[in-house]
Amino acid sequence: MINERLILIQLGIFVILNTMCLLIAHLLNFPGHLTTALGPIINLSFTVIFIMESLLFKFKMYRPDFLQFCLYIYFFTALFSLLFGININPDFMLFGFMSDFLIFLSLSIIIPNIKNRQKMMEIIGFCLIIGVLINCTYTLYHTNFLKFSLIKYHRLSIGDWLVFTHGNYLANQACIAFIFGWLILKINTNKIISLLLCCCQLLFVIFIVLTLSKTVLLTFLILVPVMILFDTHRLVKLSFYILSMTIFYILYSEEISIIFNSYLDSSNLFGTFTFTYRTKIWIAVFNDAFNNLATFLFGNGYNGLKYGLEVEGHRNAYLLSHNDFLNILWSTGLFGLISLYLAFFGLLRWSVKKLIKLRKEKSLNIPIYFHVVLTIYIFIRGFSENNLGLTYFNFTIYLLIANLMFAERTLKTQSNN
Repeated sequence: MINERLILIQLGIFVILNTMCLLIAHLLNFPGHLTTALGPIINLSFTVIFIMESLLFKFKMYRPDFLQFCLYIYFFTALFSLLFGININPDFMLFGFMSDFLIFLSLSIIIPNIKNRQKMMEIIGFCLIIGVLINCTYTLYHTNFLKFSLIKYHRLSIGDWLVFTHGNYLANQACIAFIFGWLILKINTNKIISLLLCCCQLLFVIFIVLTLSKTVLLTFLILVPVMILFDTHRLVKLSFYILSMTIFYILYSEEISIIFNSYLDSSNLFGTFTFTYRTKIWIAVFNDAFNNLATFLFGNGYNGLKYGLEVEGHRNAYLLSHNDFLNILWSTGLFGLISLYLAFFGLLRWSVKKLIKLRKEKSLNIPIYFHVVLTIYIFIRGFSENNLGLTYFNFTIYLLIANLMFAERTLKTQSNN
């Protein structure tokens, strides 16, 4: 017999550890290479746990549908590019690839066997919010509660280039936590928990603004109206946020003026019209992706861009592309790009159609709703940042939610038959 409570607890721990893995590595004084390896270690550890449980409890195996099969093709293409690409760190890339693929495979077995998927969504959301709150609290503590960071760096960021303390990373986590919190408020009936969640929501909005992450802020401003459309208590929430932000402005008027001056500074806003040198990176990656037919079709090596391409004139020698589409094209080639986004947009199309139908019936499926919002977020942010690929926080969360959607599609199809 399947112990759903035990599996839900394990999924919650899995989400917390993935959310905090970089902070944990820092607190434990892990050396640089082990810091980036902690995420894959967490994924592989839970893969072993999930597969052993699936064998022990004899979980039912569901045949993958077309969109799920597209993701398997993407992983196969990624493996091919990794084995035959130009990667100067193939061992670590293979380790990361196996963690991504195996956690996706194990989740595709576990999740369809959980009946109460809305409860699972709620637990995942609470755990992610807890992890992000801990990351935010740590950052606030090390910035003397905003005073040090805003004056020295003109944004909420420790500035030592630890990834989890960088403004863009914090804003990204805060935005995803905000989306989760918004959805949990729709189904939670406990007034005390709702009040605490509203306070967390306010904190996440403040973090998004103060980190000066323009991509996340723009995406956030696009997503909020979309979420409000499906909200029955939107006037109450908007009133709470407006009142809270007014109080925050009164308390931090001097620091906020620094933020707005930074936004109005065109050289900071556009990085001398190169979007913080991103356009230089995009041109270099695009040109290198078309270097020859073989690399264009099959890629240069799974997520090897950070180690395999140097962009002259940027402060870092080896870079990420800061663009999901270019990163996947360079790493896994045209086949990888088509297979991943075929699954990506195919699943989004199904979710939107389902959501529209449910809205007409005046009902709402929280997992489907969240998948739509998360996919839109990842798509928009993907134009200037990386979301999909080697053990990124966003990619892990997306694989988790995508398997939820595959479960919804598979079980719905079987019930119709």
